[in-house]
Formats: sequence, structure tokens, C-alpha cells
Amino acid sequence: MTVEQSFLPENGGSLTLHFEGGRLTWSDGEAYDVEVRMEVAELSALLLGTVTLNSLYRYGLVEVSDVEYVGVVDRIFRVLDKPICTTAF
Repeated sequence: MTVEQSFLPENGGSLTLHFEGGRLTWSDGEAYDVEVRMEVAELSALLLGTVTLNSLYRYGLVEVSDVEYVGVVDRIFRVLDKPICTTAF
């Protein structure tokens, strides 16, 4: 996965993510099956559950090196319970 940040490029970078048995591990520079590339803003929205990877892909906001993996990556990052704020303003 490569995350880019246009405002501060040095904060961007790449990691190789491994998912096995429902667990995530990561490393630098190992072999991978698919590359996913996006801006940090899209990653933030994805992790908070406000958008799906499928939607980001359709809008052209995320690159997936092999289209066959779009559904798999979407399921990996699918958020079932979105965060809520209970603080009164």
C-alpha cells in the first residue's frame, strides 16, 4: 500500500501489508500480490467508514494494480461500525 500526501510529500510512503487468519502484519519492501495507492485523505475516509474502497475506485481516487483484487481489498477495509461522537456541543 502506498499512501501519498500532496501537502507534505515526506509523510507519504509504502508498506507491504499481509493479512492472514484475520491478522495484519506489515513490512518494508517484500513481495506482494496487489498494489493499492491513494492519498491520505482517502485513506482517512476509508478507515472511518465514510466511504468504501469500491466507491473510491469508481471515482478514480484509488489505484489498484490488479482489478481482480478490488473486491478483496474492499472487504479488508470495510468498516461495520462507524465511529460516533457522544460529546455535546
